[in-house]
Amino acid sequence: QVIKYLLGDLFAILLAWTLFFIYRKYSVSPNIHLNIQEALADLNLYIGWLVIIPYWIFLYAIYGAYRKIYRKARLTETIQTFFVTFIGIIPIFFVLILDDEVSSYTLYTKYAFVAFTLHFISTAFMRFIITSNTAWKIHKKIIGFKTIIVGSDDNAVAIYKEIEGLRPSSGNLFVGYVNGSHGHDQLAAFLPSLGTYDKLKEVVQTH
Repeated sequence: QVIKYLLGDLFAILLAWTLFFIYRKYSVSPNIHLNIQEALADLNLYIGWLVIIPYWIFLYAIYGAYRKIYRKARLTETIQTFFVTFIGIIPIFFVLILDDEVSSYTLYTKYAFVAFTLHFISTAFMRFIITSNTAWKIHKKIIGFKTIIVGSDDNAVAIYKEIEGLRPSSGNLFVGYVNGSHGHDQLAAFLPSLGTYDKLKEVVQTH
């Protein structure tokens, strides 16, 4: 799943930067849309790729974009993407955009706004798709969180049935249980025994 987020971000970065590069070309030469190949043939576009890609990926990694993939929520992810994009555009503006020769300083503001908008929309859209797909797989138990129940008495059975009965699924994939100190074994009818409570650390490491 981490690879999917990395590839999604990579595609969004390339798309946003390419569209922004064409927009900058269009601001200088309005007829550039008649010959897009001229803009795509500009070596500066690809030099920009080499700078922009590691910059954004590194920034995302710092803010934890590639951690706890299965725990992501779409709204939280979108808000975080907005925040990181806003922070990330500032250095790009001063290092790359501010060097452009423009006829009016208001064009700098337009450049910053367009760069932010393109990057945020493309990245948020890709992440929304990936996060939605991940959530669907979790709800369908295609992927999930390996879970071990501690105990095997009536309470353990009730907890197991309650979690298993959740719709949509919470994503808990039960691999078994460990016996508590009282020797009850009612959960054996539903899950395999993985050992006893005193061996819990070894059981967790094994599974």
